[in-house]
Amino acid sequence: MNRQTKRTDTDTKSLGLGSSGKCSTGTGTAAFTFTKKHFGFLFLLLPLVVIGVLIPAYITLKHGRSISNPTSIHLKPPSKSESSEQYLYYFSYAGWSNQLIGLYRAAQLASSTNRTLIVPPILSHHTANDMGNARGGNTRLRCGPDHLDMVKLDAKECLKSPDESSHVKFSEIINMAKLSEAINVPFTDLCEFVKEKPALVKRYFHQMEQMKPEQRTIDLGGTCTLDHRRSYADMVEHFESIFANDAVAIIPSAFILGNENSETKNFKQNVFRYPPSSNLSEFIRILRDRLPTNYIGVHLRYRDDAEYSEYDEYRFKCSENKTEVLDMIRRGHLAMIEKNEATANSTPSVFFASSSQEALSCYKQFLSDVGVQAFSLNDLLGQEKNSTRKFLSAIKASKSTIYLTLDQILVSLGQQVVLLSKRTGHERNIPSSFQTVTKTRHEHLNNSSSLY
Repeated sequence: MNRQTKRTDTDTKSLGLGSSGKCSTGTGTAAFTFTKKHFGFLFLLLPLVVIGVLIPAYITLKHGRSISNPTSIHLKPPSKSESSEQYLYYFSYAGWSNQLIGLYRAAQLASSTNRTLIVPPILSHHTANDMGNARGGNTRLRCGPDHLDMVKLDAKECLKSPDESSHVKFSEIINMAKLSEAINVPFTDLCEFVKEKPALVKRYFHQMEQMKPEQRTIDLGGTCTLDHRRSYADMVEHFESIFANDAVAIIPSAFILGNENSETKNFKQNVFRYPPSSNLSEFIRILRDRLPTNYIGVHLRYRDDAEYSEYDEYRFKCSENKTEVLDMIRRGHLAMIEKNEATANSTPSVFFASSSQEALSCYKQFLSDVGVQAFSLNDLLGQEKNSTRKFLSAIKASKSTIYLTLDQILVSLGQQVVLLSKRTGHERNIPSSFQTVTKTRHEHLNNSSSLY
């Protein structure tokens, strides 16, 4: 960021200037006048004064700032021009939680390079027909150059009328102004950028044939072509070597930029505990009021593609995991009692979410049989359908994304959280991206540890 030094008025008495404008000794009332000798002395000093002013000015104009450590989180390398604002846009894909991860990693890179982050559209969570998960994450999309085709489509959607465009702003879910303030990164939505910067859009989003080869296939983090990750400082330096003179930098997947530095944890926490938009916030308040005062948030994660025979062993089976999950719920209830004795006489309650509708149905029946109240999102939405329908229509995002967001936040609002992941052998009990976001949000809201 440009730093400006404020100049303050100096007390004229400290410089020995009296009200008459004559030079005073500061110790008496006698004044003196300049002689030729004094003018000669000043004439000799003038070149030194000019040199002293021009050299720092030249350095400032050339480098745009005083020379500092270029790998510092908020500084660009000193060779970069500050004459105009610069932007960063990234290729987004996969489900809502992965999109949040991409947002926080792109925001951190934008902070490190002093760029405004152009925020991509929210992609539908599961629908293959509207550029959601259908985008995939293969190597040519994650590392280039195929991401450029999708980026061009993103920009073209903004040229359509609002009724015809599939573009959904992140601000439908997140209060982006508050998030920007929290992480000190300026945001602009892609469609706002397209409207306000047509010349840059034409050059960087539509005339991509002018791009250099190194701007088409990019390995910022080191995961695409290297056998190791770059350090964060090396990643920023590599980015600058490619995009230093470009007003807009377009990169492939930000999701895979797992390079970390001292600021990474703060960026992750702030993005994952994002302030909801006003419409979403009011919707959450209504749903939360329909739950018991104290409850446990439960999420079970199974493979999305478990219907394929090769993953059959990781499909949900109603006979499995019941005892394990019930034990975790009971431990969570005991932890709630330790914090609030009034909970001891209450019926254990859970808000239950899962990627498997089979699991949801099975566990609600099982938990009811053992004396645990189980609520799901459908139970809460079913009450006063007219009011919930009003809020759903006010949020311009796919229902799949809205429902997933509501599940995520309501699970995180539980007094305790139970998370179980069963996807493949090597991923057993490794939290999914949904659970990572949920846990971070829960720890912020309740200042308590999650149970696995």
